[in-house]
Amino acid sequence: MTSSGSDQEGPGRSVTRLPNVTNRRERMPVHIDPRSSEPSGPWEKKYRSYIGMLAKTKVSIAIACWDDVAEIIVGKPRGQQLKVIYPKCNKQEDSWECGYYVMSWIRTIIRAAVKDEWIERFKNPSPLPDDIIHTLRQEWAAYLLERWS
Repeated sequence: MTSSGSDQEGPGRSVTRLPNVTNRRERMPVHIDPRSSEPSGPWEKKYRSYIGMLAKTKVSIAIACWDDVAEIIVGKPRGQQLKVIYPKCNKQEDSWECGYYVMSWIRTIIRAAVKDEWIERFKNPSPLPDDIIHTLRQEWAAYLLERWS
């Protein structure tokens, strides 16, 4: 019996093992060269087979990029390639502040109707000042009281 489960002689295709990977029962650590996006390591052949199978089914495969490495999309024409942006946002200093930071960006996105100019709007990584957090508390409390009272 071969790895594909058939009675034929030879190595087989081992496609039947893919559910173990997709269901996260089996891990396949693969090293990807950030410049060439080429896999290497002991699982290289399995990885290439798996990616090939996905590409044939027209599943888009996005490989995370580094600052100087272009985004690579397999299975899509050039005109349909994704554009990945990395906006910066304020970094909270204390763990309890996260909700205020989220509310701040929700307010900014809604008020400015942000659709395309993400990088221009989100480029400040400094913490929010206390007065901004206080204002956010008041604005959201007033909004919620008005909405649900």
